[in-house]
Amino acid sequence: FEHSVTGDGAVGFSSGTTTNNGHIDVAGGLSVYSVAALVTNAENIASDVNSSGTVRFTGGTIDGYTVSGTGITEISNSVISNEIISTTTLKVNSNSTLTIDADNIGSTNVAVNGELILGDGDIDFDVKGGTVSIAGNVNTTDKRVQSAVTVLEGGVLTAKADLLRNSYNNNKVTNNGDLYLSGNINKAIYGTGVTHIDKELTLTTNSSNKVIEGTLDLNNGTLITDVANNTIRNFNINKATGTGDIIFNVNLAATTKADKITL
Repeated sequence: FEHSVTGDGAVGFSSGTTTNNGHIDVAGGLSVYSVAALVTNAENIASDVNSSGTVRFTGGTIDGYTVSGTGITEISNSVISNEIISTTTLKVNSNSTLTIDADNIGSTNVAVNGELILGDGDIDFDVKGGTVSIAGNVNTTDKRVQSAVTVLEGGVLTAKADLLRNSYNNNKVTNNGDLYLSGNINKAIYGTGVTHIDKELTLTTNSSNKVIEGTLDLNNGTLITDVANNTIRNFNINKATGTGDIIFNVNLAATTKADKITL
């Protein structure tokens, strides 16, 4: 599709795959129907998009229009979105990056094979695969993040550790910013950032010999070691600061009595 289309009407793509090299700016909006796919640079669109099919953005910035509907939005290469994407499914393809505020994702299913860079807002969607990088001030809700999580320098993530627990392809947590954690954690936290205890954080059985490479801030909270299966664990923490409580749960029936934290 090589045309420039403007006016008060609407544009619809009803079947097959169309590659758009033109510019579409119509007041009535752009529709992609269920058996159709539209491949376009984001900057070639200036109309709200409603899709029950597939829209694949190959670069550029989504700005001045929304993308909604029951279909799929795919991201190839590098795309920035300043607007809401709320198609049912959002996919970030391999070797591709989507930069978007967390509050601008209205999709219920997010599949990442590349990198999703999140600005401010709440993670109110299920996300699986790839890398989720935190660039703004982001909170988890009750949705599970089954991705490698990286808090970038200057980024802030407040999370229920349980929602980061479900390892997907042995994914890890890297913190180079500020990470506020509560709940139960069963994996190492890599990176040079500060991990703050948000009220209470429990190091669980599967945390065996895990580390916090950066700094642990007790933050007037409580750090708990969880004894189970008569197993002693070593928790290596590079540096601890702040005021708070550390509780060692001791199993008096075990040959080895308690866990060990190394600072």
